[in-house]
Amino acid sequence: SIIREVQLFTTYVNKEEATKVVQSFTTFANPGENVAGNVTITYYYQPDLNDNQLVAYASPILIPSDAGPHQIKSLLEAGLPLIPGSIEVSRHVNNECLCENGYTWRIT
Repeated sequence: SIIREVQLFTTYVNKEEATKVVQSFTTFANPGENVAGNVTITYYYQPDLNDNQLVAYASPILIPSDAGPHQIKSLLEAGLPLIPGSIEVSRHVNNECLCENGYTWRIT
């Protein structure tokens, strides 16, 4: 017979004592070209620190390549198990690529 089971568990993070991590990513294209399309962010975790295997924790989040910081923050908070208000997002123009709509985002 098939046994269907649901397991519920909780976890706790002390935001004041937790280590904050900064992730950044940059979009670029050839000089004179336009960056368009989407960027996908997927949250992975490593269940066993002695093993290099990563496990996806949530569904990938599709982000438009021209999204602003507030839009990315909203998408991340809606799609990932984050504490609302616990992340900060900034976006800066990527001047190194000499392209249109190239940015560097920082997520803390």
